[in-house]
This record gives sequence, C-alpha cells and structure tokens, in this order.
Amino acid sequence: MAEGEQAFDAASGRLDPAAAYACPDTFAREQHAIFDPAWQLVGPAEWLASPGNYVNTRFGARPVLLWRGRDGIARVTENLCPGIGGKPLAKAGRGSAFTIDCACHGWRHTPERLGPGGQLREYRGLLFASLSTDPPPFPCTGDAFGWHLGAMLDCIAETVTLAGEQPLEWRVAANWKLAAQQFCGDMARRRLMADDLHEVLDLPPAWSDPPALQLTTPAGAALLADEPALPRILTGTLFPNLCIDGFTCSVHLFNPLDPALTQVRSFSLVSPAADACERRAALRRMTLLFGPTGFASMADADCWTAATRNAQLAPRPVHLADAVAMTRNMPGTVFPAESDAGQRAFLGWWQQQLDCAPAPREQRLRVAAPREASDAL
Repeated sequence: MAEGEQAFDAASGRLDPAAAYACPDTFAREQHAIFDPAWQLVGPAEWLASPGNYVNTRFGARPVLLWRGRDGIARVTENLCPGIGGKPLAKAGRGSAFTIDCACHGWRHTPERLGPGGQLREYRGLLFASLSTDPPPFPCTGDAFGWHLGAMLDCIAETVTLAGEQPLEWRVAANWKLAAQQFCGDMARRRLMADDLHEVLDLPPAWSDPPALQLTTPAGAALLADEPALPRILTGTLFPNLCIDGFTCSVHLFNPLDPALTQVRSFSLVSPAADACERRAALRRMTLLFGPTGFASMADADCWTAATRNAQLAPRPVHLADAVAMTRNMPGTVFPAESDAGQRAFLGWWQQQLDCAPAPREQRLRVAAPREASDAL
C-alpha cells in the first residue's frame, strides 16, 4: 500500500484485502506507526520484580529486551547486539542475570549500559511496556481500555498472574489483523462451540449460546453477554493486538512477523492465591480451546491462513455492513451481536494510525557497545 492510499474506507466499510493483508509496505508502516510506540503486554509484573530479572519478547516484528539493573531501574530496548551483524542478546524467554555476553562479538553487556529506552507500567499485576521514550497515554488509565480488560479480570481477582511459567507460543501462517478482527465480536463462531465442548472446558450452560451484543470504543471492541446487571465479556480486542477470551480467562497477543506470518503468545490468567490444581485447570481450559492444537485455534488458523492466501492470490474487495447503534448505558457504542461493528471499529482505528503516523525515520533502540577494553571477553 503506497503512502497516502487507504486499504479501508471507514465511511463505506470497503476493505482492500491485498493492501491490508498481503502488502509488505503496509507491514512496514504498521511496525513504525503502531507497534513501535504502542503499549504492549509483557506478562506478569513479578517477572521483572527483582534486580537482574529480564524478559525477552517481541513488539510486532521487533525483538525486545526488558531488563532490571542493580539500581532497580528497568530498561526497555531492542534485544540485539549493536555491532555489525548483531544477533539477539538474551536467548531465553526470561531469566535473571547482571551481565549478558554477546555471542557474535564477545562483548559483555549490563542493564545499566542499555541505550535510550522505553516505558513500563503495571496494571492489576500485568506489566505493559512501550519501546517509545514518548509513548501515547497509558491506555489502562482510561475507562475505554480499562473497562474491556477489567471486565474479565474482575472475574478472577483484583490482581492476576500467569497460570504457568511461560505463555504458550506458536505461529500461524496468516496476517495478524484477521485474528484481531475476529476477537472483536464474532458471534457466529461462538455458536459453533458445541455443548459437549463446554462440558470438556467445565463451562456453565449459560456460556453455550448467550444473548449478546457488541461494544466498541476508541480503544477496543468486544462481544458481551447481554446481562444488564453485570455484562460479561465473551471475546474482545484491545487495539492493536491484545485479544481477550472470557470463556477461559485468558489473553492472546498476535505479533506480526511478516505480512503472512503471526506469532501467538497465549497467557492463562489466575489469582496469585490460586493453588496448583486451580492453575493446572486454568491452563488446561485455555490449551484445549486456544492452544497450538486447541479446538478453536486449529479451525481459526485454517480460516485466517485461507483468507491471507486469497488476499495474495485473488484479492476481491470486502464490504463490512454498517449497523444501527443500540441505546445502552455503557462506556462505548453498543450494536447487535450479529453485525460487523467490531471489525469496522478495529479497521477504522488501524487505518487512522497509518494515516496519522509521521514519515518513518531511523530510530534504533539498541544497547550501547562496551566502551572499555575490560568490558570485552
């Protein structure tokens, strides 16, 4: 997609799949305009609680290292050696160390010598970070973002942690936006979940086919069970790529690695007071539904892969239908469950980010090379 062109027309709901799902230029613009500055979920805050703790993750396609030094300050930087041909510094997903040796140059790095970094914030036991030194306002402090995520966390505890030691991680040969759109509010998909699957997941009968509605805000879109006293979130997407599954109290990050390849990181959330049995049960529910070979994820991945392939080989315009808003006292705009409102909200937000982003410029957030001979091995 060339500069100035639009893949999605918010007024008409017309989407150009080739420009949105199969264009390398669009992918590059997304990284610069969306993933470099955006706040991204890292994991439980306890992962970075002590000096020496580090987390190796991704923000979009960019490898990222979060590392807390002896001085207690946590830095955020690219997880790459600054030298020519530099390779990732940290290999493990998380750990604890006060030095990391570069495999390609033999340099020894410390957290105190990391270059200009990003920002860290905690929300109800979860750690969020941005690569930007001047990120957008932290979204969890606003009603729009906090409401979506808080609606699910309220079903767990005031603060939460991860059921396992690491998130489940896998890859799907598809564009990341297809997953984000689906979690915004796909009631037809939810109705395909048979009663026997609910029994396997130990879900109450009310979850089988609840009356539902869609809620859109500037920060996200969700499918809710229509219960006025306590709206229960079924699925949702917090823009850009944090997807909520209220069925199993889990969240999923969809990180684009290229236009047709997405990394999935799935987090099963529990109360810090949960015992070993409760943690195993929570992890089992999420894995059965949306693990690498889960009931829903295998079917979803096939659909996303086919849609990405069609966008590459035989793209045809897609028209997302408009919907009439409903009158409800909720923090957003409410629409019928059987509508394209959530997808339109997400794609409209996505297109706006690309339109409003400044021209790309070189901004490398890497560790500083050792300045003294004694620092090298």
